[in-house]
Order: sequence, then structure tokens, then C-alpha cells
Amino acid sequence: MNDFQSWFNANLKVERFPTPKECKEMDYDVIINVSDEFIDGCMKLALEGGKRYYWFPLNECTSNMGTNSMYGALQIISNCEKEGKKVFIHCHAGANRSPMIADCYYYMRTGEHRPEKETNPQLKEELNELFGKPKDFVSEIDGMNCLEMNCYAKHLPPLKKMEEFLKECAIAFNKDETRRGGYLDSAKLNSKLEK
Repeated sequence: MNDFQSWFNANLKVERFPTPKECKEMDYDVIINVSDEFIDGCMKLALEGGKRYYWFPLNECTSNMGTNSMYGALQIISNCEKEGKKVFIHCHAGANRSPMIADCYYYMRTGEHRPEKETNPQLKEELNELFGKPKDFVSEIDGMNCLEMNCYAKHLPPLKKMEEFLKECAIAFNKDETRRGGYLDSAKLNSKLEK
């Protein structure tokens, strides 16, 4: 746990969409884009800078953000942790999707939710508008991290199902052999995410 926590704190950064120049010059081994926007120049300059670049688009405007993309991003982060690589995760503003992936990975590795000192104010406002609630509705989501808030807002499956899915991902990522049907299907079915 301490080794994980040290790696997580020192080597996993959540941020806004970087410029192409930043992609080339940043001190990270891997860049994971979880926005629904792809900028070819970012990937090109990241690769020129010796980095690996992945795109796993998540859509935050629907009731299904994209568990397939989440699975892919988590697999890459898991591999990076095993290799001791530094990972830069970004979405558009660095306020919801990318911290949610970090929250998912934290839960997957520890079985506990990553604490949030302050819930994202922008997401609080969006939830207020979504549910048509008065401003004091935000007190219901105070202290929730982005994973918990997105489950609460029904952008993801219910939290208990997501927790089971993340536990199944941890099992899948620790297996060395490959098998027919793939581990994503197995993780979804075993957690009843797709039942």
C-alpha cells in the first residue's frame, strides 16, 4: 500500500488538456487523454518527445461516460505503475473526467475511495441544474470525489456496481495469461455491470 501511495502521489498527475508543445516537453512517460477531443498535434509532438500517447474518450454529457474507455485507461495506468512510469492524465479542463479516472484507479488498487478536500464547484453547479435543486443541494455531494459524484449523477452505473467493476479490473490486470473473450467482458459480467 505504501509503495502504491508513493507511486500514485509522485507519478500520476491529473490536469487540463496540454498544448502540443507541453506534450513534447513535459516530464512524463505516458500521456492519457480521456477527453472526447483529439488533437493530432498533441500526439505527434508527444511521440517526438519520446512519450507514449493514448486516447480513451469519455463523454460527460450522457448517462454512459464510457466504461470501455475507463477500462483501457486503467489498464495502461496499471502497466505504468508496474513499470514505474510517470503518467499524465488529462481531459478538457482537468475538472471531472481525468480526476475520475484517478479516483477509479485509487479505488481499484486500495478498495477505498480517494478523499476529496473540496468537491469540484463546476460539477456541483451542473448537478444542481441537472436535478433542478436549490443551491443547498450541493451539501449532499460535499466530500464526494469525481467517481462518487458521477455515479450519483447517473453518468455512470450505481456506485456499488462501479466498485465491483473496479475490483474485477484489478483481478484482470494481475493475470499474466490471455484468454478468449477478453477480460473487459469478464470484468463487466462478474460485476453485473452489463446484466
